Amino acid sequence: SSFASGTVVMNVCLVSYENVTSWILGSLTTNLARELRGLGIDTEIAERANPAADVNHHIIYIGYDGAPSSIDTLMITHIDTAAKVAQLQRQLQVAESGVCLSSDTMNKLVALGLPRERLCYANFPSPQRGLIERRQTSIGITSRCYPYGCKREYLLGELAPHLPPGEFVFHFMGFGWDCVMDALRQNGTDVVFHGDFDAGRYRQLWRSLDYYLYLGQDEGSTGLLDA
Repeated sequence: SSFASGTVVMNVCLVSYENVTSWILGSLTTNLARELRGLGIDTEIAERANPAADVNHHIIYIGYDGAPSSIDTLMITHIDTAAKVAQLQRQLQVAESGVCLSSDTMNKLVALGLPRERLCYANFPSPQRGLIERRQTSIGITSRCYPYGCKREYLLGELAPHLPPGEFVFHFMGFGWDCVMDALRQNGTDVVFHGDFDAGRYRQLWRSLDYYLYLGQDEGSTGLLDA
């Protein structure tokens, strides 16, 4: 560790066995280094362990030769053969900790006999997080709603407050759904009204739907047959 104004600054070496300009592990290494530096941690990326670093974090365990440096930690993923389990068992006799990408993997390794006190997990963040646009789930309703309640539209009105805002877009074709559409909008769900039935718009609408919703209990919905 280096000392500045009486403050200890941790030094971390990210040992990347993959070129950081290529594929997923390299991208993860680069992003991890950026986040650590943002926390004020002195971070370097190297092809081999740095004995002077406080922590050498190996990405991933497969490339680690088992030689002790300072505090060695291993990123663990792709444990899919008995040979890899045996390799990791040997490595954890030296390394302080293995960091799995999920609690499920950690628990499976413990069940296979690896030491629980040397395993932990940190859920894997997507290197493309924030760059990929999320798409709303698109739901279609193409029936008219009648005053005597045969479409059971009240069910969708009751559901509206429980839908996560912005997650869904409901497409309505057919009159009579005004109260339900208002309830959806008031609770942050997007609604598109396409007017009454039109064959051309109807065919075009189907290209944008993920699901078709029919709440009635009769066999009279042509849209259900089309779905």
